[in-house]
This record gives sequence, C-alpha cells and structure tokens, in this order.
Amino acid sequence: SRFVILMHPMEFKKEKIGTGRFTHLILENSEILVDVGFDENKRFRQILRDENYQTYVLYPGVETIDLSGPQAHERLGEKPAQFIVIDGTWPCAKKMMRLTTLLHDLPRVSFK
Repeated sequence: SRFVILMHPMEFKKEKIGTGRFTHLILENSEILVDVGFDENKRFRQILRDENYQTYVLYPGVETIDLSGPQAHERLGEKPAQFIVIDGTWPCAKKMMRLTTLLHDLPRVSFK
C-alpha cells in the first residue's frame, strides 16, 4: 500500500512531530503534500492518475469500507491500495475535503 498525507499548512507549521509527520516517518511508502485545496496540485494529480494503485480516502461518510471489518479485503480492489489521509484539525480537514473536489468521488474507508 501507499499512503499520501494531505497536510494543512497550519499543521505543517506548528507540528514538528505531529501525527502526519510521525506516520510518514513510520511508513516506508508514504509522502506528505502540503496545501489546502489540492485540485491544482501537480503531484497530487499525478498520484491520482497512477494506475498501479486503487485509491481510497480515509474520511468519514455514509458509505465507507470499514477496514477493521472481517470482509474488508474483499471490498478493496485487486490493485494495491493507495490511501489518501487528510491531516489537520477537523475544521481544517473539512475545508480541505470541500475544496479538493477530486476527492469527492473516491471510495471512502474508515476503521473502528
């Protein structure tokens, strides 16, 4: 799997060892992108076009794939998973999700 952490600029400035950075240091196949709206971010668009991965966004919603559920692996695609993780306070995360329309149609995942 690959993990792409979308980090809000305020989170980037204030948190030197916050969750997003710490996660990035732990996960080998991960990267951090810093912005608020990512629709025009060249690297983000490249990531979404990568046909080697099936992309999911870790974000709450009505219909999500519960990764902690027993049939989670059956609901994921055959390709390796690429998880988009939004890193920011809830108000910042909501704004990032709203402004990044390319995330709106991606399947959502969650866990309990």
